[in-house]
Amino acid sequence: KLKMSEAFVDRFGRQHYAEEGLATPRTAYYMIIIKNRQVLLSALPRFDLFEFPGGGLNRGENYKTCLKRELYEETGYDFALGNGQAELRQKVNFFADDIRPRGEYWHYDQVFMVYDAAAYGIKIKEGEWTTPENGKAKWVDVAEIDSGKLPLNYCHKMAWDKLRRQGVIDF
Repeated sequence: KLKMSEAFVDRFGRQHYAEEGLATPRTAYYMIIIKNRQVLLSALPRFDLFEFPGGGLNRGENYKTCLKRELYEETGYDFALGNGQAELRQKVNFFADDIRPRGEYWHYDQVFMVYDAAAYGIKIKEGEWTTPENGKAKWVDVAEIDSGKLPLNYCHKMAWDKLRRQGVIDF
């Protein structure tokens, strides 16, 4: 009989269960880039779900090279970002359902870094556009995220809500 572990959530917040010891550790960095009460979001091509640009740290990368690579892949913006104004680290049991063939279970160390786009000269683009990795990106009003009506990655919404409660993102 298999010994089951605690629940793992996917990007929609659905629970999945794995055999104990199956999960692998993974670290990811995400950018919450804000300008004029708007936030930059991206969406993978296979999901109609937005999230903050970012992703997993590759072997041999530091967080700055990870952020630069992910920002370009997921938005088309080509900027090197520094430490950010604030950061939130959360550990989640995550089920990456898009990893082939059957998904992967991760003990996910997620770091969300908050940036003022004006400090980097990042300009707001209008509408939605296609990204270099064939996803989509757009700027949305902060109120769209706060309302819960925008389809946002479950773990990213948890981080956003924590940062809002802490007053880190305060408008």
